[in-house]
Amino acid sequence: MSVAVVGGGWAGLAAAAELTDRGIGVTLFEAAPQWGGRARRCLVQLGDTEIALDNGQHLMLGAYSECLRQIGRVSRPAGDLAGAAPGPRQSAAGRSPAPFLRTRMHIATPDGVLLRRTSWPGTAGVIGGLLGTGVLSAGERWALVRFLVALRWRGWHGFDGLTVSQLLARFRQPEPLVRRLWEPLCIAAMNTEIGAACAQTFVTVLRDSLGAGADASDFITPVSTLGALFPEPAADWLQRHGARLNLRTTVRAIAPADATGSAWRVQATGPGGAVADGEEFAALIMAVPPPNAARLLQELAPGVAARLGEFEFDTIATVYLGWRDDPGLMPVTMLAEDAGRGHFGQWLFARGAQHGWHVGAVVVSAQGRRAAVVPSELARQVAAQAAEQLRLPLASATRVIVEKRATWRCLPTRPLLGPDACTQEGARLRRLWLAGDHACPDRYPATLEGAVRSGVAAARGVAELLALATGPA
Repeated sequence: MSVAVVGGGWAGLAAAAELTDRGIGVTLFEAAPQWGGRARRCLVQLGDTEIALDNGQHLMLGAYSECLRQIGRVSRPAGDLAGAAPGPRQSAAGRSPAPFLRTRMHIATPDGVLLRRTSWPGTAGVIGGLLGTGVLSAGERWALVRFLVALRWRGWHGFDGLTVSQLLARFRQPEPLVRRLWEPLCIAAMNTEIGAACAQTFVTVLRDSLGAGADASDFITPVSTLGALFPEPAADWLQRHGARLNLRTTVRAIAPADATGSAWRVQATGPGGAVADGEEFAALIMAVPPPNAARLLQELAPGVAARLGEFEFDTIATVYLGWRDDPGLMPVTMLAEDAGRGHFGQWLFARGAQHGWHVGAVVVSAQGRRAAVVPSELARQVAAQAAEQLRLPLASATRVIVEKRATWRCLPTRPLLGPDACTQEGARLRRLWLAGDHACPDRYPATLEGAVRSGVAAARGVAELLALATGPA
């Protein structure tokens, strides 16, 4: 029997690929008409042209080891099943070009370079990078270094229950440094304001980026779109390796096929009617957002369903700006947010050129920070902000994409669920696993890496159970 994976986002695709690579059959269900979940390609009307962009921006770092491993796996040419993933900055000889660009961390602001990273390892790379920047004062640089050294000395742990604001106050971080660096980084990594964001999760992010190897804080930028970076090639790879893929297929109910939970049934409806009707699966991985998972688990695992219902969600808006002439954008620029002036943009990402348009994407995280501004007004204000702060010509075209439930708020009180959470509610649920950034075993925020790590962990847990059930050959 194959394993059913419900959800074709990054977590579900990673779980399906991990199972397939282990020789386990997979049947994948996705309700949407395309793969990728909250990080997918979409067609955007910019001016008089329709171009392919993303439904939202996701900051990816070199520390995203599982994302990069999965991307490398599904990006290999057909027939190259044992080859290594593309190298850190270029593809290996004879292979297809790497589907992403990798650049050393270099955060520019309207005032100059705020933070850059040298090739030195760990915190030393941050210290070396600070020597050549001029935005922060000497006192602010020293406070930054002192903070990172103290976190490393404490093993990057011991901050449960604190908010990021409380953490920064405990380590006496000056207000200008908080405003210029820590607050924007917190919002970018966790999509939650510092007064509410989980301090321990923020420390974990710092550990795996600024506190890790020289390449860990590299910016990973897709050559095309996020959809083309992983979801679409993953679906192609899975299909080539025998997985059964079902788009536009909604799973309405799940149930164990017997009292022991050794087999599972899925009630699903696709364009042609019932899908996998009566079929039994050896295990089931739920890789859908918390509200969807809670609905399907309400009767089977009411405790887990209740905890899934405790997640709070927030909106993220992406304002796409288009110029006919190249404005010379940096890969990543931190904008100066000032809600009082309508400057709601926090980060600007260069997205390359398509069909005569040079595109930049401005991220507006944390819904409350932009109140009830309508999309057309938000686009006008953000375009004016970018033009003023970066001394650019005003964008010729704009487009706003709003994801109303883009992410969950990373609070200290949020539920902590692992992929095996359902198994704690009874032995018959031992083959029912969760996947998604809300079920990441490494206390990551709502990121693509968290989603992929959870999918891999769920797949490995299921594979171990099936191997135990099968016994030695």
